[in-house]
Amino acid sequence: MKTFAIHFRKSDKLAFLGGILLCLGLLSGCKDEIDSSAYYTFTGETLTDHIANDPNLSAYYELIKVTYPTKVSSSTVADLLSARGSFTAFLPTNQAINDYLTGLKEDNVVTGDPSSVLEIEPKEIRDSICNIIVLNSIVDGGTSFKTFQTSDFQDGNNIQLPNMNNRNLMTNIGTEGGMTTYSINQTSRIIEADIEVQNGYAHVVDKVIVPSQISINKLVALNENMSIFSQFLELSGYAEELGTDYQDEEYEDAYLNKKVTKEQPIIKTEGDNKTVAIPEHRLIGFTIFAETDDVFERYGITDVASLLDYLEHRAAADNKEILWEDFDGKLKGQPLDFSNDPAKFKNTNHALRQFVGYHILPMSVSKNDLAHHYNELNYDKRNKNLTLPVFEYYYTKSEPRRLLKITHSKTSNGFRLNRHKDHDTDTYEEVTPANPNDNIEGILIVTENSEDFSGEALNGYLYCIDDLLVYSNQVAKTVLNERLRVDIAAIMPELMTNGMRRLDVSFANGSPNKGFPNEYQYFENVRYSKDTHFYYLSGTGRQWGDYQGDEFFATGLYDIYVKLPPVPFYDEWEIRYGIQANSSRGMCQVYFGQTNKVLGSTETPTGLVAKNIPLDMRMSGEYVQGTGNPSNMGWEPDKKDENGVYDEDYNSDVEKRMRNNGFLKGPNYFCQTNSLSNPARESALIVRRIILTEPMYPDQTYWVRFKSVMDDPDKQFFFDYIELAPKSVYANPNAPEDKW
Repeated sequence: MKTFAIHFRKSDKLAFLGGILLCLGLLSGCKDEIDSSAYYTFTGETLTDHIANDPNLSAYYELIKVTYPTKVSSSTVADLLSARGSFTAFLPTNQAINDYLTGLKEDNVVTGDPSSVLEIEPKEIRDSICNIIVLNSIVDGGTSFKTFQTSDFQDGNNIQLPNMNNRNLMTNIGTEGGMTTYSINQTSRIIEADIEVQNGYAHVVDKVIVPSQISINKLVALNENMSIFSQFLELSGYAEELGTDYQDEEYEDAYLNKKVTKEQPIIKTEGDNKTVAIPEHRLIGFTIFAETDDVFERYGITDVASLLDYLEHRAAADNKEILWEDFDGKLKGQPLDFSNDPAKFKNTNHALRQFVGYHILPMSVSKNDLAHHYNELNYDKRNKNLTLPVFEYYYTKSEPRRLLKITHSKTSNGFRLNRHKDHDTDTYEEVTPANPNDNIEGILIVTENSEDFSGEALNGYLYCIDDLLVYSNQVAKTVLNERLRVDIAAIMPELMTNGMRRLDVSFANGSPNKGFPNEYQYFENVRYSKDTHFYYLSGTGRQWGDYQGDEFFATGLYDIYVKLPPVPFYDEWEIRYGIQANSSRGMCQVYFGQTNKVLGSTETPTGLVAKNIPLDMRMSGEYVQGTGNPSNMGWEPDKKDENGVYDEDYNSDVEKRMRNNGFLKGPNYFCQTNSLSNPARESALIVRRIILTEPMYPDQTYWVRFKSVMDDPDKQFFFDYIELAPKSVYANPNAPEDKW
């Protein structure tokens, strides 16, 4: 496979100027003002002291004295770094700043011949360049109290918190002359590491850290090895859609002008009124998985005409035919259009539009988040010894939405798109299917980038893939014909794009990682009433039994609507809801229905119908937590003899009894993080409730509503994951559903 290589033309570099101006509208990372209690007498250096005392950092010191953390701050970054806090700073030397200024002159980004950044005119450009240099160099640990030394770095992974410009920083580890080297974003080498100060750590770097300032569609266009995909992106209309908005300006206005409550109240316990901060921004991002030109050429595809010819006439022989006719030969009454008519390329039923849309996720997904090893059975985070395969299901921008599965395992040799293997029913390890047509290695995502190309854009990530990606009948009815366990965070693009998912940080005063405004619908796929207080908890490092560690919860007299992931084919689908019972949980009525209407920002679905009895999230396998009342689900621990051999017949009878009562045991797949050898299946507190069983179509949009039926506003709504299981899985007479 060819290596990524980006060669910028002079005119392309001028696009950087637009990125600089955009930074004026995106200052972030800390409170508007510094709490006066943060000022106190240090016994040693603060970050500001250290910078001021090092003559090799004098240019940077001048910049932090005139740079402000946010639009509305009156305190400078120098003030911030003099205060109590947990900061990690990557400090560019005088030479690094001078080299950066020289590059701006050569690229005509700045005019004249300023000898320092502070001499740049006009002021708007000067301020933006100061913001780029300073805010990209600092990670504020905030209430997590997290700082980062080189011992925390992982090669090719992002630092676990965004910088003060809301951008991710990738760490790189290498060797030179037998010595370990560390870099940021592959270009800024750390020349002095792990300098401890009273309020954090400093690392000195030899180049200014400048994350990409170009949009993801431009990043595709500038890659000389993606000329064919770039053409398809442009003609299908997606290039224009991906190059417009980077942030929700309406939310920016609401936040800056205090139209939303910045501190959301959480549980009130014995008069202790706790609050948690809402996000400062609502960024918009995308992820593209793109074939390089040599991949297309392997299939004889060089332009739109040859792509359409392949999809219509030749793809079926490769098990890659584009899937549109899901039932009755049509979808939404429109047959798939293969015509080579540019006027039709942007229509939702055109093969080009369908093909390209399946390559795009409506969220920004870094390498860290493609698929995540965390609490699968017997996984050891310390030595990262892989055990079970991990997987994530994302939905794409194609219309209608389609699922894309990403897998990582000890035998996958990297992250794979739409991989399919059978699983050993005793160990869940991957095994080769008996039917050769079902043995699908999956398409490799190339995550190791060259020094010339990081894959990160201003509004997302671009990954190269090593084979042709098509949503085919084989994908829908082989890869996705399984129990789909979907972490709730994976269907919330805003969480991924805004860098909130799976933060490996501690909690301040027991508070959640993030709250969300109830005056503004922050999420596209989750809507909630103004009486709902909605929060996200990372859970990383906590001893919780959550799938992948994280969860959402809500308090108040909540009323929550959740858009379900799309199903891949028509069947009777069973929807299961993962429960981790405790006495703080509440009860809610579940509603279900469908709508294909595109909802406005303040709309909620109508016409949803109540299903089954209320969902009691206090209900464990043994008791209704907090009441002393016994459970009625019929749970018993798995029975085994003195030699540790399971009594399969007895355990099967227990499972049948639980299913008749609308419940399943917890999966054998994941564990509570304090004991990764004890699966959730063995805990009476972790169960699955079958909330509904309904026929579902692949072209329909389905919503589930959860409405509190309790009067206590402190009772929690808990949301971890859902499972969508087709009848071909949960009622298969030849292959009973596994315990995993």
